[in-house]
Amino acid sequence: MDRVAARAALQQRRAELYRAADDLFADLGLAEISLRDIGAHAGVEPVESVRDYLAGTVEGEVWEVPLSVLVDEFFRVINSAVATAGPSAVERLSALVRGTMSYYLRYQTTALLLRYRTIMRVGERFSIGEQVVERGASQLFGEIIQQGVREGVFRTPYPADARRSIEAAGTAALEWYDRTGPVQPDELIERYVRLSLATVEFTDLR
Repeated sequence: MDRVAARAALQQRRAELYRAADDLFADLGLAEISLRDIGAHAGVEPVESVRDYLAGTVEGEVWEVPLSVLVDEFFRVINSAVATAGPSAVERLSALVRGTMSYYLRYQTTALLLRYRTIMRVGERFSIGEQVVERGASQLFGEIIQQGVREGVFRTPYPADARRSIEAAGTAALEWYDRTGPVQPDELIERYVRLSLATVEFTDLR
C-alpha cells in the first residue's frame, strides 16, 4: 500500500473512532469515557490493536484514563511551560507553543477525538476546543501576543488573527503528523515555534 492509500485508510479508521466517540458523548461526559470505551464501541480492542489501527498514535498508559483527566493534563502542561519560561513575550510564546505541541504529539489520538467537533449535552460543553477557550488557553495566547506588540518585538498589525492562525496550525498538525515519518516530534515542535514567531512578525527572527 502506498503512502497516499495508507493515509486515506488511516483517515477512515479515525472517522470510525470519531463516530464511536460521538455516540458515547451523546449520553456520557468526559469523566465517564476513556479511549478503551471508544475503541470497544468501535469494535476495536485491546490497546495494541487500536495502536496498530491508528499507526501507533495511542499510548497504552492512558488507555483507561478518563478523557477529563487528559484535558486537565493539557492545561497543566501549558501552564507549567509558561510559568517556567522567561519574562519576555518571545520566551513566553515559544514556551506556550512548545507545551501545546508537545501535548498534541504525546496524546495525538486523544486530542483528535476531543477536537473533532463541539458536542453539547444539557448545556455543558465537552470538546477540548470549547474548553480551551473557557479555561484560558486562547486568552493566554492572546495576552502574550499583545505583550509582544507592546514590547515592540511583535510587529503584526493583526494580533487576534495571528493568535487564531497559531492555534489553527497546531490543531492542523494533529491531522497530518505521522510519527512513523521522517520528521521527529522535537523537530516538528521547533518548526512550529519558528512558524509562530513568524506569524506574529517577531523582529529578530533568524
